[in-house]
Amino acid sequence: MAWFVYISKVTLSPEQASVAYQTPYNGKYGTFTLSKTDGNWSIQDHQQMHSSSGARFFYGELYEGVACRDGSEMATRWNMYKDALEAAMARRARTPEDALPSTCPGKEFPDVAAYKQYKAMGLNK
Repeated sequence: MAWFVYISKVTLSPEQASVAYQTPYNGKYGTFTLSKTDGNWSIQDHQQMHSSSGARFFYGELYEGVACRDGSEMATRWNMYKDALEAAMARRARTPEDALPSTCPGKEFPDVAAYKQYKAMGLNK
């Protein structure tokens, strides 16, 4: 399983840096600010938020036009989503990741359809 960190913006000066990022696997995004004191960088401020829809948008954009392949990160992630939904509906515990199948449940990752619709409405960046 791959865990992506998407860095969307970096602002640098000799004594300070600001980094905007997204970690879509857990739906978190934020900004942290680094400051340089005596030649060493340290975190001065860290603001973090959560957005499940932002994570789905990221994966929809990432996987647009890419067919699912058995054994891929996409297949694993798709099976995790599928199991999470089935577990919630059946009120059961989620299946451990290593026990999930690594075969594709379909050809196009589910979040791609929502991303395409979002794009067609002109709402993407």
